[in-house]
Amino acid sequence: MGKKKHPHGRPDSPITQARKATDTGFFLEAITIWEVLIAQDLEQCLNTLQESNVRYSGLGKLSIRLEETLHSLKRSEQENALYELLDPLHDWYGACHNTLHSLASFNDPNHEKWDESYSYLKKLAKDGKKYFKHIHALTQAIRLAR
Repeated sequence: MGKKKHPHGRPDSPITQARKATDTGFFLEAITIWEVLIAQDLEQCLNTLQESNVRYSGLGKLSIRLEETLHSLKRSEQENALYELLDPLHDWYGACHNTLHSLASFNDPNHEKWDESYSYLKKLAKDGKKYFKHIHALTQAIRLAR
């Protein structure tokens, strides 16, 4: 049995898939992909700064390790901007997980709570898109400068 081909040729990139998910209301999918994309950028940046080979770790652990690393450096403008972004990123990450857990724990079909959480997921997905765009630009600049 041959490999099944994607109906439109090659599959979309993760960035394209995250954008589509954000734009079409698949916010849980979008948040998950944005989180992974952000973690990959932070991992690459951490490896560049530490001259190491860190393997994938969750966004929470990566942001803490990167914050510790950046704290001890004389930071460039891009590194300082990334450092300043880590606390709000950590808050976003926590809000995503708290909201996802609260959605899974609804014991009754309270549509008001669901609608409120769904609206918040939309905001979190759009915030993830913004964080990725900003972090991607910063981490690329940091990596190129070293």
